[in-house]
Amino acid sequence: TGQPAAVEGMLRTNTDLTSGKSTSAMQFYKNTGSAPTSGWVTLTNTANSTLGDLNFPPGKTAMAVYSLQTNTNDSSGNYDATNFNITFSSDGFRTGTGSGIFNGTSSVGLMQNSATAFNIQEWTYSCWVKPDVIGGCLWGQYNNTHQGRLIYIATSAANFGKIESYWVYVGNPGYQPTQDLYSTGTVSTGAWSHVCVTFSSTTGVHTMYINGPSGNVTTTNLGAGYTMQYTAQNPGTSFGQLRSHDTSSGYYDGKIQEIRLYDSALSSTDVGLLYTQQ
Repeated sequence: TGQPAAVEGMLRTNTDLTSGKSTSAMQFYKNTGSAPTSGWVTLTNTANSTLGDLNFPPGKTAMAVYSLQTNTNDSSGNYDATNFNITFSSDGFRTGTGSGIFNGTSSVGLMQNSATAFNIQEWTYSCWVKPDVIGGCLWGQYNNTHQGRLIYIATSAANFGKIESYWVYVGNPGYQPTQDLYSTGTVSTGAWSHVCVTFSSTTGVHTMYINGPSGNVTTTNLGAGYTMQYTAQNPGTSFGQLRSHDTSSGYYDGKIQEIRLYDSALSSTDVGLLYTQQ
């Protein structure tokens, strides 16, 4: 009843010369007779990706990595998070990967008693986000006296969709943010964005990146030697929601993938690799 289908194939391999990481994809094109009945179909090999790799970018080692493919475990095995109502999706920022789904009302990953380990003065936080609703806490370190450090998607009219980075320390009356910094760019609902925040106490430089160093970059110099120190106590660290000793708020509604925490302030080159080569 017609000519047999013809299938053509082409192998594509992309190798990053800096990291040595490569990904490959076999593309197939189905043709029946004189007219194609379907377009290219791509099967991607992700075996050599950097997803979940602690030793990336080259020469750097992450303290913790939460890929959020099928669980809330940390790749290092040191800071596995307890999963509260996070489910998982095959929708990732890169073909063939998945993400954690946060429902906006009860989903959170909690690392109890971890705030001491994460209370560092040279750090980088990185993740991919795809919000369904603007708002919510991406990363929170809070103790039982309302001190801590948060990375948030802002909801106020003046800063809607911007990344907010703020922290509180002992002796600040009313527990207002000691520093409250906003990105100049925004994230959008229904689209994947890469968010990266770095801080160095040595230089006092705090930088927020949205979609890499060629995207939106916001830098604030707080002065050499500036610290974000707080007394780290229970209840530890969370992602997807802000949890302090007497309240649970700031639930995130959407998808998150590949949360990374480093005990150093990554360079813009390293941030670019996180954005382009994961």
